[in-house]
Amino acid sequence: MAMLDGRSDTSCTTPCSIDAAPGRHSVSVNLQGYQLESREVDVRSSPVEMPAIMLRSSGGMLMLTTVPAGASVLVNGKRIPQTTPARIPLATGTYSITVEKDGKQNTQKVEIGSGLSYLKIPL
Repeated sequence: MAMLDGRSDTSCTTPCSIDAAPGRHSVSVNLQGYQLESREVDVRSSPVEMPAIMLRSSGGMLMLTTVPAGASVLVNGKRIPQTTPARIPLATGTYSITVEKDGKQNTQKVEIGSGLSYLKIPL
C-alpha cells in the first residue's frame, strides 16, 4: 500500500497513481511483514514516476549458540540446514528453538524483534 504525506485518504494499493499538489511530499510504502519505506518526492506540473522501492523484511537475526557447539537446530519444529553456532534470520515474533546433539535435546522460546537477538542453550 502506498500513502502520500501519511494521509489515509491518499492511500492506494500498488501499483497505483496518487494525485498531489505541486511541492515536496512524502510517499510511504508498507506491506505486512516488511519495514515501512518512505521517500521524498518533488511534484511539479507534470506526472512524476517514482523509482522502484525495495522493501526490507521486518525482523531480525537470531545469534544461537549451544554448549557444546555443533548442535542441530529446529525452528518451530522444522529442522534448518545449520548447526550451532548459527545466524538465523527470522521475522518478528515468538519462536520455539530446539537444539539436538548426541541424543540430548533442549527447547527454549525466543522473542525476535528488529536487530540482533542472542540465545545460548545448554545441552
